[in-house]
Amino acid sequence: MARRWYSYGPDVAAWIEENCVLPSGEHIGRPLRLMPWQKDWINEL
Repeated sequence: MARRWYSYGPDVAAWIEENCVLPSGEHIGRPLRLMPWQKDWINEL
């Protein structure tokens, strides 16, 4: 039987979106929003 493991990926992605802001540019200070492929990548770590 394959062993299932828990990924902290969804927790990490949520933390990034809740606590990180864009540091420069036109959208400075706005919350960082991850694209679906970025969330998928984080989940695979």
